[in-house]
Amino acid sequence: MKSSGSPDLAPCTSTTTILRRRAVLAALALPWLLPHLGRADQRFPIRTVRLIVPFPAGQAADTGARLLAHHLTRLWDQQVIVENRAGGLGIPAMLAVKQAAPDGYTLMFGTTGSLCVNPALRANIPYNVEKDFAPVSNALVTPLLLIVHPSLPARTVSELVGLAQGSTRPLQFGSAGVGTSQHLTGEIFAVRAGIKLEHVAYRGSTPAITDLMGGQIKLMVDSLTSALPHIRSGKVRAIAVTTTTRVSQLPDVPTVAESGYPGFDAVGWASIVAPARTPAPLIEKISAGVRQALSNPQLRAEFASRGLLATPSTPSELEAFLRSETIKWTKLARDAQILLDE
Repeated sequence: MKSSGSPDLAPCTSTTTILRRRAVLAALALPWLLPHLGRADQRFPIRTVRLIVPFPAGQAADTGARLLAHHLTRLWDQQVIVENRAGGLGIPAMLAVKQAAPDGYTLMFGTTGSLCVNPALRANIPYNVEKDFAPVSNALVTPLLLIVHPSLPARTVSELVGLAQGSTRPLQFGSAGVGTSQHLTGEIFAVRAGIKLEHVAYRGSTPAITDLMGGQIKLMVDSLTSALPHIRSGKVRAIAVTTTTRVSQLPDVPTVAESGYPGFDAVGWASIVAPARTPAPLIEKISAGVRQALSNPQLRAEFASRGLLATPSTPSELEAFLRSETIKWTKLARDAQILLDE
């Protein structure tokens, strides 16, 4: 006669055996499995990477992004493409990256306006740089210039200021868009010089400088990268550079600082960020690749010929830089009473 507990004994023993066998198989598989864990991060990239730029082609940021993308393509043996999403104060571009999968395949080539000015000086911006993005690396800086149409009877900063003071209506100046470093630099210059300028915003440097060459506007603040070919061709004239020292590409063009406004200093810059929640090891891998590309002598020479300076950095260095730039431009804009929510 079978005991009352015997019918349950066999199933219990069978289950225990199965579990033990699974444990043994898992242990045997572990040495093979471990090297493959995180393989996606280790092998990054295994497909095309998008580098989103919030400006149209021809802008300094776009030029730098395309040069960098070319070198990253060679370094990673995977295509890195530049995707231009111009307009909307850079917000559509920022949202495209914010909403992208945090897998490293969508990166933002952000600038002063999109990464610092918008969040600091605008209400209801639909993104938070600190919460929605992960710093990767700084990328580049470029000097800015005061440039004019050749017909404008001003060849120096003092002559430009005198012309503006003697005008019955504000002199118009163009820029690559509201909230860009070009826009803020022009506004700050007007305050320092005690003159009135009327801002004309464009969707990037290319349409602005096209109107400048055509005479629709007479003054513009632009990047050295964008303006240099037109200065050399004589289609526009450089009045001053906004950095504290002259630039090698235009050694005869004085700085605003040496033209009567000591301490005046403004540059355009671009940095790379990724969607928040991108794994830290992957961020470091991407950053290392970007830093390697930006340290390449060939790329640095290509940058220099276009008025760009490579500025590679670690993610933590970029994080500190973004904080300091936000504080700087916020103070400058508020001191100059620049309102961006009109």
